Amino acid sequence: MDKLKDLELCKKIAEIEGFKAKINDIYRNGEVVHVIAKGYKKNENSSGYWDQVFNPLADKALCFDLMVKHKIEYMPDGGNRHGAFDIDNRLVYRDENPQRAILLAIVAKHDS
Repeated sequence: MDKLKDLELCKKIAEIEGFKAKINDIYRNGEVVHVIAKGYKKNENSSGYWDQVFNPLADKALCFDLMVKHKIEYMPDGGNRHGAFDIDNRLVYRDENPQRAILLAIVAKHDS
């Protein structure tokens, strides 16, 4: 599971959240690629296409909300690694990116 690419990870989290998600390459040249989650809104006043972009790797507030909702705890390991674990079963996921560690723990919790 640690091998999930960033886009695949964001798509998986969007699906866990109940959104119909897809990886979208708007320019078809691989330069602008993102996950669109139909029904997701960055805030209640959002209405445009770009307001449906779902990226908890870049959106720290969204990642924090997901961490709290799914009962994931974050713990820095020291050095350049970060860990996150499911409070219920203590499975630890580590990554250099703290948001990625949190999202991997959420996916693992729902895959088990």
